[in-house]
Amino acid sequence: MRPRVLFFGIFAWYACSGGRFFALFLQDECGGPEVFTDAIIGISLAVARVTSSLMSPLGGAAADYFERNHPERGGRAVVLAAGILIGTASFMLHAAVPGGKVGYHVFLMMTQSVGGAMTYPVIDGLTLGFLEETGEGRDSYGKERLYGAISWAVANMCLGMLIDILGFKVMYAASLFTCVAALTVVYMFAFRTDTNKTGKEGAQINCPDSAPCNSDFQNISTRKNNTKASFEIEATPLTQITSVISETESAEHKSEERGNVGMSTLCGNLFCGSRYACAFVFSTFLLTVGISNVENLVFLFFRDLGGNNTMCGLSVVITVVFELPIFHFAPKLLKKYGMGRLEQLACLAYVVRVIGYTLVPPSRAFLVLLLEPLHGVTYACDKTSSVEFVARSTPKGHEAAGQGILSALKDGGGSFLGLTVGGLLEQTYGPRVMYRTLATAVTIGLVLFSLADRYETVNYDTNSAIEKDENETRFCTNIDCTDGDE
Repeated sequence: MRPRVLFFGIFAWYACSGGRFFALFLQDECGGPEVFTDAIIGISLAVARVTSSLMSPLGGAAADYFERNHPERGGRAVVLAAGILIGTASFMLHAAVPGGKVGYHVFLMMTQSVGGAMTYPVIDGLTLGFLEETGEGRDSYGKERLYGAISWAVANMCLGMLIDILGFKVMYAASLFTCVAALTVVYMFAFRTDTNKTGKEGAQINCPDSAPCNSDFQNISTRKNNTKASFEIEATPLTQITSVISETESAEHKSEERGNVGMSTLCGNLFCGSRYACAFVFSTFLLTVGISNVENLVFLFFRDLGGNNTMCGLSVVITVVFELPIFHFAPKLLKKYGMGRLEQLACLAYVVRVIGYTLVPPSRAFLVLLLEPLHGVTYACDKTSSVEFVARSTPKGHEAAGQGILSALKDGGGSFLGLTVGGLLEQTYGPRVMYRTLATAVTIGLVLFSLADRYETVNYDTNSAIEKDENETRFCTNIDCTDGDE
């Protein structure tokens, strides 16, 4: 089984256990718009995101621990399954909370976020581990990830139609159904993909006496017999992406030495490794501030414009249609344009999109569908470039921690700021002012990153950011950097 099946099952569960319809769900099922105002919804979702961000490093660390110590029991897949169960139970309990009890609902959203924090870093790392061990390379990550986008689109479209017919209570049944489906694919991936999980060193490629061990057969055998084929690489999407040079014994020794890098060093390399790194993190942070409002509050705006739930679901399908080719061609896009250009494109697409929202007249909700393709461009380009950035900044053995740190910054700090400020702005001044304000913030990040990108490059031979002083002397800014020329 390939990781794409994991993505398909788990992203359907994400969609049906809140997802893009969560804001509307809170207003319709948890007390009404008088209780869950736009500001309260924004703050509630912000608190949930902060909880998720704080727990993501712990979730990644727990996954790494189980993989190192209990691979025969499923390793990281155990943490992934536990997160799905916790998230589903928390969502289902909303039905038992008396009307108007905002605090109880917020608590359940926080516990659901804990479950999410046990899934986000792990699924990406499982995918990269699988690709690494089967010899396909990390740059095939996007081809697996696009199946999550397909599932997200299909689930949202179906859910929107069901809500229009049956009401928001149908989300409880949908969450339970997709939970069972997700747990099934996690079990199959953990225990059917690799049949021999006896230890790191126990992988053997066994060929029938009558058949030569060609490369295709070796890939299949490795996938089945390698002890930790799908789990060897720590859980995150960002550490093994463009390794085009064969590893030497000295490089492996260097990787082992990097295995004891502390959390402060990881943070330093991610956030302060160079001017380029600082500007990239600042830009993607502000973009997350903006995206958080689109992903969580935009359906409230669509409803104000006269749109129904089916139209909301259709908007997700349109965004995904434009995500798919970007994820599919991610390796080629990274090779041709680099992570910097993709990040710039993501910011530009966001600004154009939300400014367009502010120009849509009331009772013309269908016009927003013309702008939705830009969200697919924004999300896919930002995700791909962020994956690449962290891959170049996190040493082997600390991938889950590196991914958790980035998640804490973006999904925690960025989403918290965006949802808190966005919800207050939307309730006080209206959604048009809110989106114009967010467009301004993202533009500032885009300009600063573009300046850094103009005066600093990346050494792809060493996976390191480099700078040049006034005498054109190169100097390194990353833990992987060496003194050699490009």
